This record gives sequence, C-alpha cells and structure tokens, in this order.
Amino acid sequence: MDHLRTTKQAAEALGVDVSTVSRMVADGRLDCAFQAPGDTGVRFFTPGAIEAARDKVEPRPKRDGAAA
Repeated sequence: MDHLRTTKQAAEALGVDVSTVSRMVADGRLDCAFQAPGDTGVRFFTPGAIEAARDKVEPRPKRDGAAA
C-alpha cells in the first residue's frame, strides 16, 4: 500500500480540508481505492485518482476583507 495516499495526504495534494475530501468521495468527485472496515472507515486513494479530482475541486470563496 506504499502507493496509496491517506485522506490527509489527498487533502493536502488538493489544497482542501479533510472534510472536503469526504464530501468529494460522497458525491463521486473523488474515487476511493480502499476503505477500511469499522467505525473509522479510513480511506486510501491512488495518486491517479487524486490527480483526476483536481479539476473537480471547487475554489474557496474569498472572504470580504481578506488579503488577495
């Protein structure tokens, strides 16, 4: 499983929060290679799936008053 990435690693690669990765899996924008059984349901992703999801990431809206 050396080639698989954790949810945290996927989030970092996509520039999003871990909760966003979970939503992306739930709505089909990111394919999960493996999900462990049990309450935690730890997910793992292939680098290819992460790369394919890059164009499906919604940009974060800019907050009023935030530095550009």
